[in-house]
Amino acid sequence: MSNEWCKAPLAPPVFKVNGPNPEYASILHDGLVGEMTAITEYLYYHFTTLYASPELSQMFFCLATVEMEHLDWLARFIVLLGGDPRYTSREGRYWNGTAPRYTRNFCEQIANSVAGEREGMNLYRSQIALIQDPNVQAMLGRIIEDEKIHIRILEEKRERYCGPR
Repeated sequence: MSNEWCKAPLAPPVFKVNGPNPEYASILHDGLVGEMTAITEYLYYHFTTLYASPELSQMFFCLATVEMEHLDWLARFIVLLGGDPRYTSREGRYWNGTAPRYTRNFCEQIANSVAGEREGMNLYRSQIALIQDPNVQAMLGRIIEDEKIHIRILEEKRERYCGPR
């Protein structure tokens, strides 16, 4: 199934950097673990809504596939910058299965998802300010555009399934 409906209609990033920069690679690690969390959280929500709400399940699966693209992009840039794309935070803490916010309540799933997308956008904006490589900045900006689409989709579903805020 295509994921074109749940991402920005923009080209993928250009995988090129000004040169090795381990500091920049390190900065990108928080995004890497954030995307891993988003993927696993969205997949959990997909599985738990599959029979109760096929529409929500399909949405969560679509969002997970876009987050997988983001994970791929971040890992590629980490490698180009001379880093190791392990699932660790900038401080070296490994990602694990306790990171996703597990709930089977639709409204909580949607609220968690909106919060996660906003957190990701804030992280990427701060990374754009720290990383002075135009291709890395463009990739982070491209991810932000997808996250904006995700928030719009999620807020539409929140209104439909949970009522106005």
